[in-house]
Amino acid sequence: MKRIKIIIIFSVIIIAAAGGIITYNIINRFEYNDSGAVGNTTGNLYNQGLVCEYGEYVFFSNPNDNGALYKMNKDGTEFEKIYDDNTSYICIYNDMIYYKKFNGTQNKDKLFSRVLYGIQRLKTNGKGSLMLHNGKIDCMVLCGNYIYYRYYDDETFFSLRKVKIDGKEDILISDEDYEPIAVFNGKIYLTDVTDTHNIMVLDTENDSIRTLAQGNFYMPDVYNGYLYYIDLNNNRRLTRMSMSTRETEVISNDSVINYNLGGKYGVIYYQAENSTDEHKLVRIALNGMGYNTIAQGDYNKIGITEKYTYFYKKIGDESIMYRTPTKGAVDVEKFTPEVVED
Repeated sequence: MKRIKIIIIFSVIIIAAAGGIITYNIINRFEYNDSGAVGNTTGNLYNQGLVCEYGEYVFFSNPNDNGALYKMNKDGTEFEKIYDDNTSYICIYNDMIYYKKFNGTQNKDKLFSRVLYGIQRLKTNGKGSLMLHNGKIDCMVLCGNYIYYRYYDDETFFSLRKVKIDGKEDILISDEDYEPIAVFNGKIYLTDVTDTHNIMVLDTENDSIRTLAQGNFYMPDVYNGYLYYIDLNNNRRLTRMSMSTRETEVISNDSVINYNLGGKYGVIYYQAENSTDEHKLVRIALNGMGYNTIAQGDYNKIGITEKYTYFYKKIGDESIMYRTPTKGAVDVEKFTPEVVED
């Protein structure tokens, strides 16, 4: 009888342990993405990906807290600190955040607490942080189950690589200086910045790269059947080309330095520099109509969300953050996110 009791107790322990392991694996099981997964808009990523709209929140890099990762309501209220890294190129999919970390030496505590540079992954609640790539990168984008990024080292300078979102693969794709930002339907649109300035297409199914269009292009983006770009042969006019007919249409009379295509919101924001003393931030519709001057002066890091568009002005060593409603009346205001203590 005693032996039977021991066997029963031992069996219960084994079953309980097995159940615990199964439960743990279910809870902590990593979910891979759809092949067409994209974590942020191309326009936001061209502007360093400092904001990313996901669900009911806007995740952003807080300039008042050394660029730490925060989230807030879409109306810019109720701030919550997610993680302490200096964050940019924020991409979010399946409740997972992927970002470039660049802590540098601005916070001495970080010099000894964690790796300073690389690509980081964590859950939207700030848990489960994992380093996917350890090293300096220039920019990155989520496409399917990979992060495509431009890698930098002091010997070879820039190259194009990708790392899998589970951290198990880190692969060289090209030694060319390509900027992987513009993702559409499983393809990444690139500019050959070191030679021809043609637009290239990277097919993520096999990572082959081919020439799409010959010209002098900059900052390609694709939306609703059009390829948008800055035409360096036409005084930096913002232009779009039909993907089916290859017909082109100039949509800005301004000389454009930087832009953000907010496709699903029907707007484009761009920084214009027409002369030495005519610099301004402008908003137009996708076809170039509805011209609005947002603010006079020099602005960058334009981030578009449903409710607000955010942008920065550098004054001395300080970078001031502003916002205006993405659509409708222009109402520019200084935006000062709160700092949440750890």
